[in-house]
Amino acid sequence: MSSDKSYWVVEYRFPIAVSEASSPEEAAAIAAEKIYEQYGMKPTAWYARVFEYGPSVDQVGPLREYFCNPSGNKFRQLDKNDAEHQRLHHENLEKDNEND
Repeated sequence: MSSDKSYWVVEYRFPIAVSEASSPEEAAAIAAEKIYEQYGMKPTAWYARVFEYGPSVDQVGPLREYFCNPSGNKFRQLDKNDAEHQRLHHENLEKDNEND
């Protein structure tokens, strides 16, 4: 691809419910099988985003979120470093306020 041309990455999403998996990798593999069976497509080079939900109706939203790009070989948890990033952000804000 030429460096002087624009390009886009389009992420298509097919929400597939998977209840019989124990890991994000297994959930993505099961979902890929279901997409192939239902639509005839093989999502082998697709970005994968996996949301893990708990069994409790009291828990709103996903428990964890994972992401894997097509060239990657493992899923990473997206919110794993949220607390650390939040702490660093607040430290930077405090430093900025001290310098004002």
